[in-house]
Amino acid sequence: MTSSSTCFARRALIGPFQKYLKKPASNYRFLSTSGSYEWSKIPMGPPDPIVGLNEAFAKDSFPNKVNVGVGAYRDDNGRPSVLPVVRQAEKMIAEKGLDHEYLGIAGDPLFVKLALKFVYGENSTPLTENAVAGVQTLSGTGGLRVVRVNEELKLTFHPVSPIVNRETSKLFADAFVDLLKVVSLEGDSLHATDIVVKSSNNNLFPIAASVACLYAIGIHWDAWLQFFSSLATMKENTNPEDFWDALNFWIFFAVAHPILQPALWISEILHGSPGPYVADLIPLTFLLANVAFIAAMVISKSLRNTMNIVAFSAFLAYVGAGLDGQAGVEDYNLQLNDSYKNQEVKGCPAYGDVRQPSMNDFDLIKYQGMWFEQAFHDFTQFKETYDISLDIKLTGTGWIDDFGVKGPAPKAAKLSWDKSPVANGAHYFLFGRVDKKDPVGVLREKGFNVEFPNFIVDVQKDPLTGEYTEAIQFQCLERGGVRVFEGINFLSRSPEMTNEQLTLMHQRASKAGLDPYGASVDQMHIVERRSVGAPNVDNSWQKMWRAIGVDKLLELLAESIEDGGRN
Repeated sequence: MTSSSTCFARRALIGPFQKYLKKPASNYRFLSTSGSYEWSKIPMGPPDPIVGLNEAFAKDSFPNKVNVGVGAYRDDNGRPSVLPVVRQAEKMIAEKGLDHEYLGIAGDPLFVKLALKFVYGENSTPLTENAVAGVQTLSGTGGLRVVRVNEELKLTFHPVSPIVNRETSKLFADAFVDLLKVVSLEGDSLHATDIVVKSSNNNLFPIAASVACLYAIGIHWDAWLQFFSSLATMKENTNPEDFWDALNFWIFFAVAHPILQPALWISEILHGSPGPYVADLIPLTFLLANVAFIAAMVISKSLRNTMNIVAFSAFLAYVGAGLDGQAGVEDYNLQLNDSYKNQEVKGCPAYGDVRQPSMNDFDLIKYQGMWFEQAFHDFTQFKETYDISLDIKLTGTGWIDDFGVKGPAPKAAKLSWDKSPVANGAHYFLFGRVDKKDPVGVLREKGFNVEFPNFIVDVQKDPLTGEYTEAIQFQCLERGGVRVFEGINFLSRSPEMTNEQLTLMHQRASKAGLDPYGASVDQMHIVERRSVGAPNVDNSWQKMWRAIGVDKLLELLAESIEDGGRN
């Protein structure tokens, strides 16, 4: 290391820590070409086998030797030969005057996308069937290290291939179901009671909370029993892999909804608290109240136990309400094989049972493009969102749905909706395939290790252009004769729809036989929309989200998910 590079290293290493040093930086010694006492005691590591081969080649005096080490083009004298195209690329890069900004963890998304097209072919089967994922890495073993850690793929943004592997998901589902069995008193009732009472240590507040926990379970008793009865039927008639995949799909959304509700509630309290404001963001009273609450939780074990039981009770009550239809059947209808007009509706219908005559001569190519969701019955969505859109694109043998959403809705969170990091929108992607064996109008949707049909049941056309203007979609997931999930979407090419148009969509859905699956007026959620042309939300909270890069993070996640699903 030269004196100039040593000086640079000193500044680079010491600069950030200068204020913590007891002596001036000049008093510290650094590694240089002449060596130093501090580093001389460190033993030499083993030689790199590839670099060592190059060194052996250089020392070998045999005139006809051949270097089979690091791969590189060489001239007749054995020196590295740089191809003219590489020199031209270097010149083009230099002329662009790039600023050497750091790339994201996955590299340059455009480079990865083009590289995959170059390697596999733009319309190749691996790409059109979403069978390939790409990431930019260091060359050689660096790439292998990124892909596999301890012989296991550790991370993916690809929703078709979830972050948690199937075995881990199965273990979690086992534990979750066992927990629900205990708290619903399906098994040993004494044991269930002990869980909530023994933790109270004879203290009044935890005991009261424990009683509330048992009450939260008891009011949904029949729904819990029906759920476990259907679950047992599904397990008996389904292979284990399909059973656990479907159950994990159910668990994910069953848990997601009750987690969201406290966040919205706290946000409303935050923005409803009186001022003065700290940094034009948070009311001082809210901060002080939080400090007092946290202090009380730290000091009082009884309060901690009470709050834990209350939170757990609220969670069980919310899931129980979703099982018996009291938590809003529009977006949280959790029961397996649920009932309609006091009659249990089992399984899923065939496409021919719900397909309408308007689907004759259906053209999937014309179905592509932007749709606006007007109403839904679907527990994978949240009624607190608004301005929902779907941009559907075909990809050879598959399809991609760019799902745009904003939230929370102004009516759902009157005080805090415009403070949300997704008040101006966020995107995630749904993926699927088009099976040639299916009737025209059936798409296959995939996510969380499950695949289920997405039926296009009905379409309306513009009488002049023949373009599709409205559509009704119906998704249904069934395992072992038990319906795990059903989803219904009312879509329009226009962001706004009159009440009369919506009423006609309900009538067409009813005619298709979808009322038992959630298409009636009382089972559908009307999507809230801001007026067309309304400006983006901009306030001190939105400025903060932009300052800390939340908008960039959302864009990166969307790009990573899209590339993962596409490739």
